[in-house]
Amino acid sequence: MAWMLMLCSGIASIALTNSLLTQKQLLLSFLILSAVTIGYVWLDRSLSFSIKTTIFKRSKRKTWGMIWALFLGVAYGHIRAQDHLNHVLSVDDDGDDFYLIATVVGLVETLAIQKSRPSKLDSTTNDVRSYQRFVVKVIDLQPLSTYLQTKKSQQHANAEAINKRGNSSNKRNAQEQLANSFQIFPSFRPRSPRYIQLKLYDDFVVNTSEVWEFSVRLKKFRNFYNPGSFDYVRYMLSNHLDATGYVRKDVAPVMLSVEPEPLISRIRRGRIDNLTDLFNRLENGALLKTLLLGDRSALKEKDKDLFTRTGTSHLMAISGLHIGIAAGLGAIIAGFVLLLFPTILLIFPRPLFCSFIALPFAIFYAVLAGLSISTQRALTMVICLLAAQLFIRKTGRFNALILTMMIILIIDPLAVLAAGFWFSFGTVAFLILSISSSKGSSITTIKKENAEFDEPMPQPIKTHFLTKVRRALSFSISAQLTILIAMPLLVSPFSAPISYVAPLANFVVIPAVSIFVVPLGIISILASYFSPLLTEVLMKITDFNLTVVVFLLENMDIIFRDIGLSLWYPMVAGEMLALALLVILILLWGKQIPGFAAAIVIWLI
Repeated sequence: MAWMLMLCSGIASIALTNSLLTQKQLLLSFLILSAVTIGYVWLDRSLSFSIKTTIFKRSKRKTWGMIWALFLGVAYGHIRAQDHLNHVLSVDDDGDDFYLIATVVGLVETLAIQKSRPSKLDSTTNDVRSYQRFVVKVIDLQPLSTYLQTKKSQQHANAEAINKRGNSSNKRNAQEQLANSFQIFPSFRPRSPRYIQLKLYDDFVVNTSEVWEFSVRLKKFRNFYNPGSFDYVRYMLSNHLDATGYVRKDVAPVMLSVEPEPLISRIRRGRIDNLTDLFNRLENGALLKTLLLGDRSALKEKDKDLFTRTGTSHLMAISGLHIGIAAGLGAIIAGFVLLLFPTILLIFPRPLFCSFIALPFAIFYAVLAGLSISTQRALTMVICLLAAQLFIRKTGRFNALILTMMIILIIDPLAVLAAGFWFSFGTVAFLILSISSSKGSSITTIKKENAEFDEPMPQPIKTHFLTKVRRALSFSISAQLTILIAMPLLVSPFSAPISYVAPLANFVVIPAVSIFVVPLGIISILASYFSPLLTEVLMKITDFNLTVVVFLLENMDIIFRDIGLSLWYPMVAGEMLALALLVILILLWGKQIPGFAAAIVIWLI
């Protein structure tokens, strides 16, 4: 686990540095570290007074392994990050017009523009229109002036060729040559942007997997000038975008072809298109679309503000909660199968069979949700835990968390630039720490109380049920207190707000959403493949349950705003981050740690 943690730390260093290491610097570091390692090994073997114990040898090997893992992580992260930065739009091209041939990837969002202007009667008239926002994968990109000049020269040259050839066959060949001259010949520049986010303010519609010819004006994304504002550059880089822009009318947009749509995109878009009409008829259709499928295109601003003010906006991102529920549904179905066919247990143990059925459910739902970054993190961790069950391996919670982090960072080192990466992994780590400390104390207490008994006494069914309910409530309260304690440290580097009502709202809403909204929603999505009537009935029940949840959130938000408690922006920076981390670890570990009372005072300050 130590070498994996060091590898992750090395890759994560790209989020803490203002400038990346060059290849020459990395090569020089590699040579120095190799020389130091070889020299140490030679001295260790040649000097007679070196300690030759097995424990010391193992510790030395472990130490050098951690050092090399850290270096490899730094080198890998910086090389991958530099490769991406090489494709970001340069300052010289900022604001220029380009000729673009590109493929539309991902979902096309249709967003509303609402402008307010005063009329002559001193009233406010709303001018509402919409635009499309989408991401394209670049095939050909060149300056618009170069393209227009080349096009004009080609037309002139081919026109002269047609005039010189008098017979019809030569004329026909010249016309074919003229037509072929405008086929797609990618002139992809080695360091040009690869993925661009575009806005289209015209009436025609673009769809996924279509290849279009555009005239665009590109912009280099930059941060806002207000101190402590949202880090827009890191957000765009974490989403692997190289530039932004909008479609112009210098060259009429033309759809050139339609490429085969990827299977994952086709599955997701098919469900969204199939359920859009049903979502439009529901009171909270836009929220359900976001909550279940991760499509925020129809989400209203008032809903976004409500979830932000109540600290429940994490519910709108497909994360561990949703993937875990999908895997849980698969495990429940596996349990029913075992009840009907108990002879399966003669071949497969119950945990193995349940994990085998739960894994496809988790993967399928992640595909429906679009495999966003948060979804990939949650799915990777679920796969690690289920794979441990499939291969009958025991794994600790921290081991699974670090393994998940390592896999994600190897696949996508730029994930460390996303605030959601630190929120999700930080929150899970603090929850594991809190659970581990509380479990340790409870196990000790139970052992002391029951030391005189050789076997546990059977409990009545009612007492057993009440015990489970009490444990569930205790765990939920402990989880919310852990998040409340740790959240200031997690959100401070990203200037994100904390809601005062968040602990109460999450304590009420997370169980409600986990039991009455998401499971029914997932079942209704699965039912849409074979029964539209059952889908509509289940989705209406889900919509009613979500209406109750929204009602509770609105009233809690009103109560807390009336007493002057809305959002809190914690500011912890520099050396205070280390002190805040120490204080939070002491608070989560419990009263048995010295300085617990002082930690409470420092946290409140």
